[in-house]
Amino acid sequence: MRLSEYEQVSWPLTVKAVMNRRKTSMLTDTALRNLKPKPKPYKASDRDGMYVMVSPVGTVTFGSDYRLNARRRTLTIGRYWPAGISLALARETLIHAKKAIAQGKSPALEKQREKRRLAAGCRTRCPRSWKPWLDDAGTTSRP
Repeated sequence: MRLSEYEQVSWPLTVKAVMNRRKTSMLTDTALRNLKPKPKPYKASDRDGMYVMVSPVGTVTFGSDYRLNARRRTLTIGRYWPAGISLALARETLIHAKKAIAQGKSPALEKQREKRRLAAGCRTRCPRSWKPWLDDAGTTSRP
């Protein structure tokens, strides 16, 4: 029996243990639409370490856990559409995030920095009617 590079595991494991290993199935758009909310949030796994978190109100959010500098971190990719992104775009974003992790960069921190850059840019280029709201948003403390 020849294992692919993805399926190689550390030995000594028996062939039976390798064959009985749980395989994660890929999510599809139909499967995502059929996910029903439960009283507590739950995860449904996809390939390559991506999962979807289903909240009690029914919001489906893509995410991935990764390790960087011996610390576990979570990357929230985005919400499933029509309010957010598609499954294909979430998988593509995960590929870019894995490349950043391989370079030693944290994709979650990069995402936060990008949000701050956009907010700072908007403060200087937005219409004057938005200025009072933006000033209040920046000074309001959150619980």
